[in-house]
Amino acid sequence: MTYLERYQNRVNADGQSVGESLKNNTLNFIDKKFKDAPTYRLAKVYKNNDFTNYSEIDTRVLEINRIGSLRTILLRPSKNLDIGNTLFFDGNYWLVYDKYGSVEDNVKLTVSKINSNLKWIDANDRVCTVPCVSSSSYLGSKSRVNSNDIEYNMFDVRLPTGQIMVFAEINEETKKIDLNHRFIFGKRVYEVTGIDDVNMVDGNYYGVLQFTLEMTIIQSDNDNFETGIAYNEYKIEEKEPTDIIPETGGDDSWVW
Repeated sequence: MTYLERYQNRVNADGQSVGESLKNNTLNFIDKKFKDAPTYRLAKVYKNNDFTNYSEIDTRVLEINRIGSLRTILLRPSKNLDIGNTLFFDGNYWLVYDKYGSVEDNVKLTVSKINSNLKWIDANDRVCTVPCVSSSSYLGSKSRVNSNDIEYNMFDVRLPTGQIMVFAEINEETKKIDLNHRFIFGKRVYEVTGIDDVNMVDGNYYGVLQFTLEMTIIQSDNDNFETGIAYNEYKIEEKEPTDIIPETGGDDSWVW
């Protein structure tokens, strides 16, 4: 067997071309040595605000930003997660809010440490709790451009005084949050003034909801700072009666 034949056999074993062979060998090597990296973490994955069931996935923590509150995660080749998923590793919960790469190569995620909870009582008197990220700055891709072509860097830009942004997974609970909904963060009551369900949402309407909240001076005696639940008044829609019996007025002249 000539040198050329041996070379062709080796290439065809892993691909139909030199480029495909190199790619497959590289991915196989990454997959084989994935757990050997010092940045390796076995993370738990939660979805739909269900913290009783989870799956596990191999990850590598590549970067640490903003004093450890932001991290970049690398997944194994062919593995994938969705924006909106919650990860647990290093003793903390993390919200996936950005993703790039592909499952054919490597998927990279950007996650933020969950530092708070959205707590409220719904119209059915049920206490709802959803883990969230509260921040005074925008959370998303590394830069943003508005209509005036001004670039906003997520490490520098702050919201006006008295405003915060809250980021949470889209699920059955958070879908019900509307404008003017009141929440307690810290020792202040905030009111929802804006909802963004476009930028971090996929075609199946799953992802991350972005809420803009403004501190309100309107207080209620029913605001409970011990439990962290603000009072919300729900409008109950009255149902129109359907079974209406017409009055005849005692006149039976219509009878044949």
